[in-house]
Amino acid sequence: MPGAEGYTDFRRILDRKDVDEVRVLTPPHWHTLISIYAAQAGKSVFCEKPLTRTVAEGRAFVEAIRRYNVPFRYGAHTEGPPWDLVSKAYHSGLLGRPITIYEAQGIGCNFKVAAWRGQVNQRPRPVPDWLDWEMFVGPAPMKPYHPHRLHGSFRGYWDYDGGGLTDMAPHILNMMIPAIDKDATSPVEISADAPPADDDAVGMWYQSKLRYADGTTLVLDSGVKPSTHAPDSAGRSLFIEGPKGRVYRTPGSGGRRGGEWGSDPPWIMDALRHAAAPAGAPELKSMPANVAAVTHAHRVNCVAMLTNVAVRTGRTICFDPVAEQVIGDEEANRLIDPPMRAPWHL
Repeated sequence: MPGAEGYTDFRRILDRKDVDEVRVLTPPHWHTLISIYAAQAGKSVFCEKPLTRTVAEGRAFVEAIRRYNVPFRYGAHTEGPPWDLVSKAYHSGLLGRPITIYEAQGIGCNFKVAAWRGQVNQRPRPVPDWLDWEMFVGPAPMKPYHPHRLHGSFRGYWDYDGGGLTDMAPHILNMMIPAIDKDATSPVEISADAPPADDDAVGMWYQSKLRYADGTTLVLDSGVKPSTHAPDSAGRSLFIEGPKGRVYRTPGSGGRRGGEWGSDPPWIMDALRHAAAPAGAPELKSMPANVAAVTHAHRVNCVAMLTNVAVRTGRTICFDPVAEQVIGDEEANRLIDPPMRAPWHL
């Protein structure tokens, strides 16, 4: 931008009295610290998705917006299947309870698993003269420079992000989570089907299952193994399922929200179309708008982050959504709240 001033240290921007809003568009390992410093300086905060890199950072982010009471906005638009169907299925009880919601390519969800994978066994490269590698790494563990750790491909490294899942889940689940009144809580049991994870580079995952305390379950399917969520013999992809019936999609025109939506038994779909829209989650309605917005962003992000914890540990984890800790699993909790590299800290 002509006339714009560039800085390598964000703190110099926060010192400026003529700056009212800070837009945090960095890799996610910087989102929390920059946003908290901005809130402390009394600046409005706009933060790109994913909100944070870890669950503990998300809680610190929420508390900072609450404490300093600055305006907050979140950069995630909505993609994927029609969330209103989920909301009506959940609140009306027409499918029975509990329900399971499938987020997969067959119903318009793309988690970009292959696009945002890291590279293993990288050979260190000289740091370019134009790059402040120390500042880029910031609170993350210091690793040798490699160009694949920068720009868009930074998403493929646990130190900075969480792969295609943390990139796309905030879009896909942006309206799904409030549709089932889960803006103020998180899943209590999380499992993942994935090959052994590398300690540094984000790799493949196939499917995750996240169950909430009331039994509502999200199934996230990457599409890498079509057999995990393949269309049936009629070409229908399962979307929502409950004890009394199911809703499915038959692909057609219209992009992510296109195709034909139907149900078994057939009358359920017609009843869902005519069901009244629910009022919304009471927990967020009682919060100030800025706190409600950041709480929503945090709980949406937790779905992706908890899936990644299950992927990285290779086992089912049980999560306390109030304490925001994994129950009885020290290794998993180190991923929930890893230390930052000095001198940076929450």
